[in-house]
Parts: sequence; structure tokens; C-alpha cells
Amino acid sequence: MTVKGFTKTGGTTPRDFALDPTGAWLYAANQGTGDVVVFAFDAIAGTLTPVTGAGAMVTVPAATFVGVVGLP
Repeated sequence: MTVKGFTKTGGTTPRDFALDPTGAWLYAANQGTGDVVVFAFDAIAGTLTPVTGAGAMVTVPAATFVGVVGLP
């Protein structure tokens, strides 16, 4: 792996992150602001782009872990 850059998570105290099974989306949990933010991941360029609009961020009571479950 090679560092391509840094992307702010849009919250405070980033605690955890996870890629979805397709590798297209990254979810970042911000413990300090109690939210999970979605980013589009470009595997070729190695970059993250914040997603905007409905479903791009969700507020949760304790954003300390992100788990992605694939459904059949």
C-alpha cells in the first residue's frame, strides 16, 4: 500500500471505518459527533469522495464501530 492522501471524515474523533464487500463504498464512524459518513472509493486512483444527499450520513448513539454485512 502507498499513501495517496488524506480525507477528512466530516466529524470529530474518527474511530472506525469499513469498506463494503464490493470495495466501492467506505463508511467512517466519528465517535465525537456520533455519526457515520459514506464515501465513494476509487480503487484505481486510491481516492475517497464524500457522498452527499439522503443516506450519506446517519446519526447514531455511539459511533465506535462500523460493520458491513452482505445479504443474500
